[in-house]
Amino acid sequence: KFKHLKYSDHHNYSINDLNNILKFSRKSLVLTTKKDYYKLNGKISNLLYLDIETRFLKNEDQFLKKVYKTLN
Repeated sequence: KFKHLKYSDHHNYSINDLNNILKFSRKSLVLTTKKDYYKLNGKISNLLYLDIETRFLKNEDQFLKKVYKTLN
């Protein structure tokens, strides 16, 4: 059985959040992002993360030119 618990980006986990996660994870794995893994490691057992990487399939140069133009 899969239970999705959604938290906002840069979320600071409260005691209530941890209790809620623990309530659903007693006998199963907790899957999170790598960033949140470091926030939750040691507080939740059976914790795993997905290591996500972004790659451009096309038009990377055009995208980077727009970023550089915006920043300069």
